[in-house]
Amino acid sequence: MLSSNISSLRTTFILLCIAIALALFDTWASLFSLWTNYELAYSHGLLAVPLALLSAYSANKQLENQTRQIHGLALAFLAASSAVWFLSGFLSIQVGSQLMVIPLIYLTVASTYGFKSALVFVPALIYLLFSIPVWDYSNSLLQDITTFVATSVLKLTELPVFIEGNRITIPYGTFEIAGGCSGLRYLLVALVLVMYFSQQRPNTLVTTFKLFSIALFFGLLANWIRVVLIILIGYESEMQSSIVQDHEVVGWCVFIVTFIPTD
Repeated sequence: MLSSNISSLRTTFILLCIAIALALFDTWASLFSLWTNYELAYSHGLLAVPLALLSAYSANKQLENQTRQIHGLALAFLAASSAVWFLSGFLSIQVGSQLMVIPLIYLTVASTYGFKSALVFVPALIYLLFSIPVWDYSNSLLQDITTFVATSVLKLTELPVFIEGNRITIPYGTFEIAGGCSGLRYLLVALVLVMYFSQQRPNTLVTTFKLFSIALFFGLLANWIRVVLIILIGYESEMQSSIVQDHEVVGWCVFIVTFIPTD
């Protein structure tokens, strides 16, 4: 009997995944295109989505003994969310339709098991949330913070630099702290990793908040170190180092080293 219930649960989970994938096919396709564009800040989606599916599968097993029934209020919210998703697509508001995937998945589960029971899917949805480009709206702020930190550090070094906005000029050339230098990519990867780490142990809400706060700080710190380091390398090499032009690998090395104390 137990084997039959487990088999039925797995079948339900698989069918639910297929139904959501088919119903939101265009939205998933746009997200997949985003995740496979390695020049943007969301390629970590290729890591976050498998972790989301693993988390969702584990959550689904927790619903094994839950009674299935129609929950009218959740169903009504699901209909409203579906309308918002459709309207976003109709108006070509891509990030809107992508963001609506989160409530649509939650409310699909809640309409069968109830709002409280569906909360076990929240960690999986957080993974997915970190992979949706709604975070681009924070890019300008992160860019300004990075510029402020980098220029403040350079002033302490007493190097001959001229700072104008987000442009830093040294005797051998000029650096621009552009949008891609905001650190958004490192920040989101840090949040995905700490999400996975937090699931490996029992945590209170306060502990989880502390973990995310630490990840937020170290994710930003790694980018600040990267930016300052590249400028210093440019100065010492008189802009001849290959790192000045291609610093992707250096950035990830700094990220890994920065996160070692958090292990």
